[in-house]
Amino acid sequence: SARDFGHLFLRGTWTTVGDPKLNVEVELERSAVNEVAKIVDPDGIGLAGTMRIDARMSGPPSAMDITGTLRLEDLRQADLLPQKGSWTIPYTGHLNLHDEAMRLRSPDGPVVLEMAVSNFLSGPQIDAEAHFKDLALGQGLDALRRLGLGLVEGVVAEGTVNGDVSYAHGSGYLASLAMDGGAVQGKVEYRGGKWSGEVGLKSLSVPVDGVSDEVKIESASLSLVGDRVSLKKLSGTAGKVPFAGEFVWDRAAEQPYQLKLAVAEAEGDELVRLFTPLLQRQRGFIARTLGLGSAQNPDWLTGRRLGASLSIGNLDAWGTPVKLDQAKLLWDGTMLRFEDISARAGSGRVTGRIAVSLDKDGPKYRFEGKASGVPIQGVKQDFSGVLEASGAPRDVPSNIHKGE
Repeated sequence: SARDFGHLFLRGTWTTVGDPKLNVEVELERSAVNEVAKIVDPDGIGLAGTMRIDARMSGPPSAMDITGTLRLEDLRQADLLPQKGSWTIPYTGHLNLHDEAMRLRSPDGPVVLEMAVSNFLSGPQIDAEAHFKDLALGQGLDALRRLGLGLVEGVVAEGTVNGDVSYAHGSGYLASLAMDGGAVQGKVEYRGGKWSGEVGLKSLSVPVDGVSDEVKIESASLSLVGDRVSLKKLSGTAGKVPFAGEFVWDRAAEQPYQLKLAVAEAEGDELVRLFTPLLQRQRGFIARTLGLGSAQNPDWLTGRRLGASLSIGNLDAWGTPVKLDQAKLLWDGTMLRFEDISARAGSGRVTGRIAVSLDKDGPKYRFEGKASGVPIQGVKQDFSGVLEASGAPRDVPSNIHKGE
């Protein structure tokens, strides 16, 4: 398993003619990063993923030259879910068996890795550093995400990252990174197991599962305090829908994601288009052709937990003007609950709650509350109780029926 060591192979020759010289080839098969790290630090280094090592060492025991490659896969902070990605890193260095000291370094480039190991036979200690110099911002953000900073995958941004991340035996990780570009400007630090910093965001494209288009962030202020990541003064667009608000991700909270969203105006067809991946999930080609089973709920949907407060200034609901004064959203996997709804539809008014089940065979809706003077299929109606419907949002008025 990923927690185990792979096979370790050592091949070498010892020359005693003239100055003693040792030639050794080392190969470590795929092994867990943190388990290998425990050889030199019993507490581990808090990283998950796998590694493979090839090394060639040659020279007198007190001054051996080292060349080799390190391959890392799925590297991330240990408490995060697996994240695909692999890196092959060449390195050079020196080994002194008499002093029990080894130093390794990767070639010059946007990212330079250095590692020093001391007392590796009697009481191993490791110190490591990663130096970032004009690293492409997208790659830098991916690295920060893997180190536990609350960033979504696939953010598109231009700019660079400069700074250092270090690990020292006994004191753990330290980081100081500056991000500079048209999209991201600011500085973050990592100390004592916590991130902190302030970063300004501008003109970012962010993919969001369940939304057809990338969300365009025009501007926002990102704040990091411990386990809490917040986006304030957030403004942007999703498709043709402009929005403003705030977003908070608190890893320690029971409801880790909180969103406050205000939409100035929107059209019903555009909202349906944007959320088509959420409302309609397609089966595979073979299943559709043979009529086998139903669409499956994706992992991003079943795992989503979100609390939100919502408002819409002007919604064109297929000819009916709607104003959503307020609603609270509780999103738990395939179930969305809109509570404390207060809205105007035409000259009428709606209060109550709506439950939306994102069933794999199509959404189902259940309304509990009151409606007065609300136009439904051209007729103003009053109602108090339970209504149910299913299918595409545009078809809801034609299949509403009383529920129990």
